[in-house]
Amino acid sequence: MDLSKRDTRRELVRLGVTAGVAAAWLPSRLVYGWEQGARKDVAAADKADRAQLTLLVDKWEKAWNSHDMKAFANLFHDDGVWVLWTGDVWKGRKSIEEGHSAVHKTVFRNSVQREQLEELTFLGPDAAVVRFYSTLTGDERAPGKTIRSRKILIVTRRAGAWKVGWDRTRGLPTPRANESRNRMAVSQRCESWAQVKFNAHPACVRSSSSPCSAQSHASDVPSVGV
Repeated sequence: MDLSKRDTRRELVRLGVTAGVAAAWLPSRLVYGWEQGARKDVAAADKADRAQLTLLVDKWEKAWNSHDMKAFANLFHDDGVWVLWTGDVWKGRKSIEEGHSAVHKTVFRNSVQREQLEELTFLGPDAAVVRFYSTLTGDERAPGKTIRSRKILIVTRRAGAWKVGWDRTRGLPTPRANESRNRMAVSQRCESWAQVKFNAHPACVRSSSSPCSAQSHASDVPSVGV
């Protein structure tokens, strides 16, 4: 075989190897690039959805405080459900608007509600659980008091729009006046008594002679070992 033929064969072999490596490498790079792009798209979509759901909570607060119950009800789907803390149920956007409009013309007409987002969990690409803590002042049935509640929403996306499908409001107990200060004072008395009595690590031990006795502070101090 003369030199020119040998060089030609070597060149063809080299080109064949290069083509084979490229054929194996290129699809993997394309797949990798596609996966990276898909991850970025998902992350961007997740961020955008979270922003929309956070905005929904902001709109909720603004609609309540402006007493615009049409705007408030528009945060719900047409077949949305509102479960009141009393256990009553309002079904449909119209019922939700009418029910809230009635109380915002009376007991809630001067009310102010503040929302604090506590949880936002996606159940899928088009469904999420939103939980937030509410404080309400200005209820004419409770002058000067702050009413606390926690709301859990099932929010779904239909036709590209996130709206509330279901709401459950749960009233929270109102803290007793000076409750925290009283609890701290009782705790300090317990610690002092335990240190003097047992010369040991402070612990509330129930006995007739203890300042933590059931007769005096049963509701304020937890029992130990029960």
